[in-house]
Amino acid sequence: MIRIELDEASLGATRIAISPLWDAFCSMHLALPHRTPSWPYEEWVGRAREVLRDDGRTRPLRLLTHGPHGFPDFLLPRPVGASSVDAELDIVRATPADVVRAGVREHYAEMEDHPLVRPYVDDPEAACATLAEAYAAYWEGALERHWPTMRRLVEDEVLVRARTFATEGVDAARPGPRLGPAPARRPPHHRRAGRPARPRPEHGLRAPLGPRRRRCGDPAPGRPQRLLPAHGHRPVAARPARR
Repeated sequence: MIRIELDEASLGATRIAISPLWDAFCSMHLALPHRTPSWPYEEWVGRAREVLRDDGRTRPLRLLTHGPHGFPDFLLPRPVGASSVDAELDIVRATPADVVRAGVREHYAEMEDHPLVRPYVDDPEAACATLAEAYAAYWEGALERHWPTMRRLVEDEVLVRARTFATEGVDAARPGPRLGPAPARRPPHHRRAGRPARPRPEHGLRAPLGPRRRRCGDPAPGRPQRLLPAHGHRPVAARPARR
């Protein structure tokens, strides 16, 4: 059971963000060889797997899909609410060298000579540029043509949740039966089933919309992230055959 300390002011500072880059990250895990997607997504997963297998530019992404479960934030920056993947890739490219090396020391202390990690130590700027290119190659091959529809669906959901925040309060905007199991909240605690994360003070919650996924490093200091399932993935689902 995960327990997050939240006061009323922190709940009031909750924000919802759209992140095409986080959606790309989640979709890569659905496309991993050991995953068995449900039938509506089989065709799309086949295309995504081809991109990851055949496009050599995506190789740096293997550190995210096959590496340790915890990884530094510079590999997947916190969402800023951008609806363009290019804006998020610019953030990846602009990561300061000292931030990159500090993240490597914290998360890959025993892996600094690994061929997927060493570039971040030797030349952080070039390595981050290569990582951005890897994301862009995957995005172009697997998600780009679906994004306009996905964006409309997710933006509509942001509006619905924002209205719910304003009229009914933050608790009412949490996932319910339609969007998945809602966490229990008994002030000042916010509880959810799952593996516990290390405790830290909470000052507002940034909640990217997207499929739930594994924890990926620490969010910005004092601003944790909680992932909410959204329905923007529907455009990649195959339609049932007509009889």
